[in-house]
Amino acid sequence: MSVTCVEHPDAGYFEIVVDGTVGKADFDEVMPRLEAFIAEQGEISVMKVVRGIGFVNLPAAVGHAWTGLQTMSKLRRAALVTDLPWLAPFAGAASVISPIETRVFGLAEVAEAREWVSVKAPTAQRSV
Repeated sequence: MSVTCVEHPDAGYFEIVVDGTVGKADFDEVMPRLEAFIAEQGEISVMKVVRGIGFVNLPAAVGHAWTGLQTMSKLRRAALVTDLPWLAPFAGAASVISPIETRVFGLAEVAEAREWVSVKAPTAQRSV
């Protein structure tokens, strides 16, 4: 499995780490855990660390898209941590169409990203 997730209940954020191909089993594992974490915590932040990414199972992604849209109203902040330059524009576009405060960090800034998503009351402005 090339996707792992870690719940940080004390800090109020859910961390997803991607390093390789993302298949249906990955979505089937992560989404229920994310939903359960939101049910326990209420409003949360999400941090996605993308070290590398291969093939993404698009039918599985689309199948879980509705759940993803439903969870957006429960998100405070979303951090994308990656050194893949082509991913940052996607985070920028998402921040324009969603109320979630979004920020992109490099892999060397993972500690700063964790601190940022741990803040319970985000500022009103977004940065990408």
